[in-house]
Amino acid sequence: MSLLLLEQAVVAQLQPALPGLTVESYPDDPDGYTLLDPVGAVLVAVGNSRWSGIANQTGQERRVRIVVAVLTRNLATHTGAYSVMDRVLAALLGWMPSVGEWQPLFAASDRFVEFRDGVWRHDMVFESASYVVSQFNPCI
Repeated sequence: MSLLLLEQAVVAQLQPALPGLTVESYPDDPDGYTLLDPVGAVLVAVGNSRWSGIANQTGQERRVRIVVAVLTRNLATHTGAYSVMDRVLAALLGWMPSVGEWQPLFAASDRFVEFRDGVWRHDMVFESASYVVSQFNPCI
């Protein structure tokens, strides 16, 4: 159920699908991040959970958002944002993480964020869900 393990699994899933690009977890200081890769980078962050109501006093469903930031120096070339976004979608849509009890990922949205200093940024959002059982569950 660890969010850190989920994030690491998403990074590991994307790395072989995006050769020639830097794929890593979102930096602790996003404003200070500098794109050094000559082609681009893909940054992964997990968070923004939504919780269901408690079910039979046993636990809750946790729906988590996974943000994949696509940073590229081109838009429509074979190494541009569109191509990278298509490869991210192919690598993650329907993929089920092997850590925890996560459901297969589904695409929720994508959007253009900005063009700054020669770098295009698009954010892709995926979601997954897991059922969390309370440690105080009387059935355990």
